[in-house]
Amino acid sequence: MTIPTATEFGAWLKDARTARGLSVNALADRAGVSNASISKFETGKLNPRKRTAEQIAAALAPDNASSSAKDALVRAALASAGYATTPIRELERDPVFDEGFEAGYNSDDGLTDEDRENLRQEARDFYHFKAEQLRRQRGRA
Repeated sequence: MTIPTATEFGAWLKDARTARGLSVNALADRAGVSNASISKFETGKLNPRKRTAEQIAAALAPDNASSSAKDALVRAALASAGYATTPIRELERDPVFDEGFEAGYNSDDGLTDEDRENLRQEARDFYHFKAEQLRRQRGRA
């Protein structure tokens, strides 16, 4: 099995951060990590330690998100950083993860309905990409 690269976590992080409407600085402050670290994670120059990935995921959750939505963000962060394996069926659609992002979309008054739908589509595309990637790694393509 192939271990995810820093680039995979970086792509996940950048998508999640922008979907939440947070700047690099704001996320760094919320997560308790440096701006430089967030930038290095997003550009794939550095993969986070497990605890750092958990802190970042928790910081990405909207303040009013349910605990299950927060847990889903942590699971997604850990999986993209290579710290957890997720069965393919969970990557194809994760309603708890969707709930966390949905809460983020709805709490941002600056997003139009079209913006929200575009973000939802990006999340669906990510699920399909990850599921296909796992199928290929497991020889089930």
